[in-house]
Amino acid sequence: MAKCYMFWMIAGMMMADTSGNYLKLMFLPMLEDLSVVSSYSWGIATLACLYRFLCKASQNNQNEITGFLPLLQIWAWERVTVLKPQVIAQKNTK
Repeated sequence: MAKCYMFWMIAGMMMADTSGNYLKLMFLPMLEDLSVVSSYSWGIATLACLYRFLCKASQNNQNEITGFLPLLQIWAWERVTVLKPQVIAQKNTK
């Protein structure tokens, strides 16, 4: 069950592509031995995948974007100040 969940997280969220509801099976061999899964650089792989899909999205024949877009959103919140959510402090009325 853990391998299924990890496969879904990797292929369906972190490194998703524009294939719709299909998950790429190329990630399954990485999950054979669960004792070494934590030694892989998942963050770097996710970032590289996002960069690749951002480059593809910039082409004029592409009409959708994919990849781990929450990572892009967090980067935008940190770097582009007009996109950053505003925190409103609440006053205690006791």
